[in-house]
Amino acid sequence: MTNVETTAPVVLSRSFDSKIRRWKYPLLALGSFTLVLLGTLGIPYVLLRDTDPGVRGSTDLSESDLGVDPPGGLGLGENHMIWYVGDPGELEPESNETLYDDDGMFEFVSFDYRGSVKQAIMGISGKEQIELDGSPHFKAFEWANAAENRMILGKNRTIISKGRTIQRYILALLKFSWVSDNASTVKEVIDTTNMTATEIKAAEWKAFDVLESWANRENECKWKGVRCHDDGYVRKIDLTDIFLGGALPPELSRLSWIRELLLHGCGLTGVLPPDLGLLSQLETLDLSANQLTGSIPEELYDCRKMQVLRLGFNQLTGTLSSKMGQLSRRLVDLRLDYNRLVGTIPPEIGMLKNARFIILRSNYFSRYLPYTLGGLDSVMYLDVSANQLRGPLPLGIAKLRKLNQLYLDNNQFSGAIPTEWSHFGVQVFEIHLNDNRLKGTIPERWGGGLPFLGTLRVQNNRFSTTIPENLCAMHVFLENSELMEVSADCSICSCRVSCKWCYLDGKRVPNPKKKLADDLLGFGLGFNVTADYPPPY
Repeated sequence: MTNVETTAPVVLSRSFDSKIRRWKYPLLALGSFTLVLLGTLGIPYVLLRDTDPGVRGSTDLSESDLGVDPPGGLGLGENHMIWYVGDPGELEPESNETLYDDDGMFEFVSFDYRGSVKQAIMGISGKEQIELDGSPHFKAFEWANAAENRMILGKNRTIISKGRTIQRYILALLKFSWVSDNASTVKEVIDTTNMTATEIKAAEWKAFDVLESWANRENECKWKGVRCHDDGYVRKIDLTDIFLGGALPPELSRLSWIRELLLHGCGLTGVLPPDLGLLSQLETLDLSANQLTGSIPEELYDCRKMQVLRLGFNQLTGTLSSKMGQLSRRLVDLRLDYNRLVGTIPPEIGMLKNARFIILRSNYFSRYLPYTLGGLDSVMYLDVSANQLRGPLPLGIAKLRKLNQLYLDNNQFSGAIPTEWSHFGVQVFEIHLNDNRLKGTIPERWGGGLPFLGTLRVQNNRFSTTIPENLCAMHVFLENSELMEVSADCSICSCRVSCKWCYLDGKRVPNPKKKLADDLLGFGLGFNVTADYPPPY
């Protein structure tokens, strides 16, 4: 009996103790979490409340959390931010900016990302560059990262992300790379050109106007020649025909969202940075009429969205890469004229099915024209004149149904004009085959099959027969015909009306047959006497 009475309480106490041990760890975890939560919310509030009654809190946020960096853009990293609530007049305007929340309410924030910006820029330009006193990189970093230049002025202050600060650094670097930033230097450069005194003065004023705009700490999207997307990232730079000089910094490739870069006639020197190939959104690149040297970097053909590529009137050397076929999807305008390019024209040029303008004039391309030119379904203007091309004329050119203007002059093409060329598209209005080694006859069908032909130049070749009479008479007999100029050697130049000039021993002279026809017309004899065909009336 005693054993039973003493045993029961023991059994009960063991059951209770088992329950305690079962819930001990969950209860301890809950208590610890409660303490951490209270400490996180309460202690910073007490500390901040004591230092500044207007401070709401502080945290570390990346700019992607603030929604001010585009995907894949610049400015990765963490920045410390403190935010306030209060009257704008009670806060320091130099250190506080406006941030709008989803409800349209605004708060005043202050944060310092100078250190992280410097680290990011060092990753772009290198530590040595930005710490080299007096260099363009040093000047650009000091300007872009100065406190007063890290704010955008206007009706309301808006937050400038680290990505935007880096963007301003790159634009400032472009500015400080221009020789126009140094008045004495730009004068020395302009003096080497053939400009008149009036043109030099105008060039100096235009450059000064741009430099003054780009020195402004206001929103860079309002600088002259700069246009931005709605999110504030650069979409277009257009400084066409503004003499600035200097080289293109590779850092331009960090303007990830730029679509148009137009620097025609800016007096640029140096080479094309290969890093330009990183501009995946680039659609138009116009660097023509400068003094650029070196080769066309293969990386440039990685810009798959490129629609317009103009590099003419420079001093570029090297060969054309077969990678140009990578631009086949969108390229409509390719101009590489007046450079020093050599080698063959790659067959991949025929992949540019959307190209309307292909201009390779005045280079040193040699050997044959690729047969793949017949694949240029959309080409309207084809110019490969003034090179060292030789061999027969490609049959495929006859397939270019949209062709308007064809320039193959001043090369070394030989053989006869292909029979297939008799069937050009009716919209052709200009053909230049002069100064080659062509022989045989000129297609008679051009007289009736090309009703809009305005210019035909075939001089300085080895043609054995005269120009067909029906071709000479196009402007007289054919309705809608516009034939106004025929240039040929005097030995075959039978056109007494259209053939105003002919070539004798390589020299351009007035056509004696044309003069005779004019004289007879003055006596009222006209076509009855001077022509071998009936009059048009």
